[in-house]
Amino acid sequence: MALRLLFPLIGIALLVVLVIAVTRLATSRGLRADAAGADLAAVEQWTTLWRWLGILAGFTLAIGALSAQDAGLGRLAMSAPAIGGCAVLLAIMLGELTIRPATTQRRTASLTTRTIADLLPRVRTWVASVGIALLGALLTVGVLTASPDDMGRAGRAITASCYVDLPGGESTLQTNTNGPYPGSFYAIPAALVMAITVCCAVVAARAIRDRANPDAGHTAYDTGLRRDAMSRVVSAVGATAYGTAAPISFVMAVALSSNDCIRGGDTFTGMLVVAGLGSVVVAAVLLANVLLPRKADKASSGTPASTQAAR
Repeated sequence: MALRLLFPLIGIALLVVLVIAVTRLATSRGLRADAAGADLAAVEQWTTLWRWLGILAGFTLAIGALSAQDAGLGRLAMSAPAIGGCAVLLAIMLGELTIRPATTQRRTASLTTRTIADLLPRVRTWVASVGIALLGALLTVGVLTASPDDMGRAGRAITASCYVDLPGGESTLQTNTNGPYPGSFYAIPAALVMAITVCCAVVAARAIRDRANPDAGHTAYDTGLRRDAMSRVVSAVGATAYGTAAPISFVMAVALSSNDCIRGGDTFTGMLVVAGLGSVVVAAVLLANVLLPRKADKASSGTPASTQAAR
């Protein structure tokens, strides 16, 4: 029921992103045509095509996983954001690895030395790193504190015991078990999918750094394409991490608040709810960066045409 209530908000957010995307495309079309050569324009079109294929595949897989609430006792639903993000990163990686060679007979080259660190967006990289650390901390806590459920399935519930006062001044030991809880039953699949996502991001980052510049006469535009691609890779990783951390935080908070024997449960529940809400906001912002087209470069080139080296 709670997931269904989120669908209208998600729909409104996607509509806003779509309107901004169409507006940005319409206003920057002329600038792009002047700023990039034919080969660089082909690179941009190819990588954009693969990125959107990944977005469509990721969205479809995530919705399918969320709809399969009963599959694996909610394992797919809990890992839905990670599954969607993994599909996006896999498509971006394939797009970067399969860029077509330049079609012009006169080919140019640049002697510029590039590193991944030079292309990474500093602030966004830190934000994504915090998201990965948050997800790792939640999964670790879940694995360490989980217990078997009432059917004996390990890592699917949380159990705590406490003494309860009875009428007449006596007390009795009470044991409460609540679930679902993100122990190993849910954490291991989510962690594996997230690890694959990070691996795809690393391969994509290396491909972005190492791909050839087909037009040394437009080095500024080429550098802009690389930085934009790296920014989208980092944003996709961050959105996947925060998007996975959000439902895990909420599920953990519900389980803790339902167990009366956990000391400080209300405090932990509040912290988890704040972490979950913050994760939703950050994931939405990072996802917008993956979806929106980049702003066009007004500089037409970084190297005068007369200095091109033909080969």
